[in-house]
This record gives sequence, structure tokens and C-alpha cells, in this order.
Amino acid sequence: MIKSLAKLKAYNRHIRNRDFIHALALVPDKEWTTTSKRRWMCARLGIYKPLLEAGWNGRNTRSGVAYAQALSAYGRVDECQAILRQLNSKQNISRYLSELIREFAKYNAHLSIQLIERTPEKKQIFYYHALKYAYLSQTINEDQSIETYHNTDDIQVFLEKNCAKNPDLFLLRSNLIQEPDQKLQLLNQYQSFFNLPQYQLVNLQEPLSSLNLSLTKPVYHNPLSTLESNKHKVSILTTMFNAQQFIASTLHSLLNQSWSNLEVILIDDASTDDSLSIAEKIAKKDKRLKIVKQSANQGTYIAKTKGLEHATGEFLICHDADDWAHPLKIEHQVMPLLLDACLQGTTSDWIKIDEHGNYFTRSLYPYIRKNPSSLMFRRRAIEKLNLDAKDQPLWQPVRTGADSELYERFKLVFGASTTYHVKKPLTIGAHHSSSLMNADKTGTKNLSARISRLTYWEQWRREHIDMVRRGLL
Repeated sequence: MIKSLAKLKAYNRHIRNRDFIHALALVPDKEWTTTSKRRWMCARLGIYKPLLEAGWNGRNTRSGVAYAQALSAYGRVDECQAILRQLNSKQNISRYLSELIREFAKYNAHLSIQLIERTPEKKQIFYYHALKYAYLSQTINEDQSIETYHNTDDIQVFLEKNCAKNPDLFLLRSNLIQEPDQKLQLLNQYQSFFNLPQYQLVNLQEPLSSLNLSLTKPVYHNPLSTLESNKHKVSILTTMFNAQQFIASTLHSLLNQSWSNLEVILIDDASTDDSLSIAEKIAKKDKRLKIVKQSANQGTYIAKTKGLEHATGEFLICHDADDWAHPLKIEHQVMPLLLDACLQGTTSDWIKIDEHGNYFTRSLYPYIRKNPSSLMFRRRAIEKLNLDAKDQPLWQPVRTGADSELYERFKLVFGASTTYHVKKPLTIGAHHSSSLMNADKTGTKNLSARISRLTYWEQWRREHIDMVRRGLL
């Protein structure tokens, strides 16, 4: 219970502003599940364990919605479906359907589709149709048997009607066809929506993928990045472990940016394939590529911390070794920081594509998502980000998920308004089986790996709340 009137006013203000971190910081942990609103805030922040421990008494609908989300995230699908049957009898459940459908799509897409199918057609919003067709397209791609589905004509009508206003439908449409030239055409229509240059296939005989793309015209060089004063240099930290298939394409996409005043700090995390030799050949031709070698594999975030020691740029950004950077990415992210001294960071979006030219996102739809590793920030921000100890690493030394923690900490330290989000797909990520998000040991399809990710997520959320309580944030 919040006894102070001032704290109560602050608590309500934080809720109105959807600042749930600061709201929960005003409440003891043991009271996080005492009201339906607090349970809902926990669900929004991905703090699921208190919800699972508290359970649900079958009364308040919002509490049941939060509990169902926690069950879904932790893979307790049968229990989740039982809760949904109880929720379905609640008169006000329609208020929460979109939320449930969106959250279930992350881990148990079939639950989302079940809820959509139970919704009367006249109440189905655009997102429901898009999500349902994205699920269908994914199933088609897995089965490679589009002929088995009888409603593909309905899909085409929906896509043709809505593509002009909803660009991600170009990507959904692409997932329903096989021909590389048609896929490329749809990708370029998608690019045009964001006023981005057009692509072409490097090899016409190969499928559309992140490894088979280039611009139709050479990229220009921004005049600000060619000044002899060497101001406004951008340091790009890229960690690499056994990335021989992707690393040449990735490095060329970074070194061929329109913003030429940059350096790429490539940290080899003890690769055992040909990744290092490929990178060394590229480094001989472009001195802006610096290679740092680690004798033992320690994970991407410890490697990033090591690379940070070698960075000399005014601005810092990370980029994954298997992702292709649009040639305008660095320019589009650095220019807002040059134009507005109050800004501390920028982020951008990405889309993920597999080796067959099909787009993917864990949440099914839309395909465009904020790139968790796209945070670009001023070098001078580092000291403020290290809150508890000046010598602590910028990225927490874990195997997965530290990019999200850093971004959320960044917003808490500087304020959300000091980070500008570039709403353009400036990275094309490779969706493949060996990535951290998809690998057997670390991917979200592995339930134990998913729970480890969720546990870490909740851990740093609690750390942030504790920092707010101690006045560090």
C-alpha cells in the first residue's frame, strides 16, 4: 500500500505515462500482484514469475489476461488454454483480445490464431487478418505445399487491397511466391515506401537473401563524412564467431556506407572456421577495418566490451556479423545526433530474411522490428551508463539478451525523448538455424533456452527498478 499522498500522485502519473518501471519502483516487490493493474504492468514488462507464483482466482479479467501471458511465455500451453476458456466467459474479455493475440504470437502462434478464429468476422481488425495470413504463409513455407490451402485467393485480394497503406504486406506477399525476380520486385516496392534506394540481385541464379543483394546504383558519400578534420567518426563494433558464410557480405556492407568516416572494430571470438582469414584479406584492402582477436570464446557481449577498448570514434554502434547493413544506415543514424545536441542516441529497424528469400519475425507480423543492436550513442554517454561502478562493462557479461538491457538502461538514464528512432529497415538480418535466436541451445524454440532468456530479462528489469529506488536512475 502506498501511504504517502505525494508517492500516490507520482505512482498514478507514471501509470498514465506508461512508465511502469518507475511505478513499480514505488511499490514493494511483495505487493506487485495485489492489484490487477500491477499484475498487468508486470506482464507488460515481462516480469512473469510473480504472476506464475500468484496464480489467478478466476475473478478479475485483467489479472487473468496477465496470468495467461505468463503461462504462454513459459510454455505452459495446456494451463494457458484452460485459463482462456475461463476468460472467454467474461463479458469484458473483448477489451483484451488484441493484447492476448499480440502476446501469444511471440511464443505460441496457434493460440493467437485460435482467438482470431473465435472472433466474429465483423469484429476482426486489419491486424488479425494480417497475422492470420502471416501464420499461413509461414506454414506454407514450412510445408512447401501451397496447393493444400484453399483460401489463397482471399489472401491475394486482401494483400492487393491493403498493400499501398501497409508496406509489410509486400513482404507477406513475397512469402507466398517462389520466384526471385518477383520477390525482388516486392522488396523494392517495400523500399520505395521508406524512400530507400532500390536493390538488385548480385547473382540472378541464386535466391533472394541477405547474401545476394546490392544497390542498383553506387552510393554517394555524405560531404560531412569526408572532411579532412576527421570529426564525427563512427566506430562500429562487430563480433564474429564462425561466420564464414556471412562475414564478407557484412563487412562490405559496412565499409561501403555513404558515411565514409568510420571504423569497423571486428572482434573475432575464437572462430574455428575461415572467418578470420576472410576478414584479414578485407582488412588488407581497407585500413578502416581493425581486427581484434580473442584466444578463447567468451560470448558476443564480452567481445564487444573488448572491442570498445579499441574504438576511437565520436559515436558508437554495434552490428551483428551475419547482418547486412543498408548503405545509408550509418548516415541516417548519425545525422540526427549532429543536428540535435540534446539527442543522446538513435536506433533503427530491421527485417529478417532466410536463405530462400522468405521474411520472418518471432511475432509473425509485422516483419519490421526495432533492431536491438542498432543503438548508436555518443562516446561521452558511456560514463553515465556505468551506474554502480565506473569499471563495470558496458554490456552485461551474458551470452544472450544484453543489447536489450543496455537499450532500456540507456532510456532510463537519459530519458526516452533523448533517443530518436529511425523508422526505416536499415538492416537485413539473416534468419538461419545457427543464429543465437534460432540455435538449438540458445534459440526461443528451445523451451529451456527461452526460460533462461526470460529469467535474464526479468533479472535486469528488477535491477533497473532497484536502481530507480536507489536514485541511480
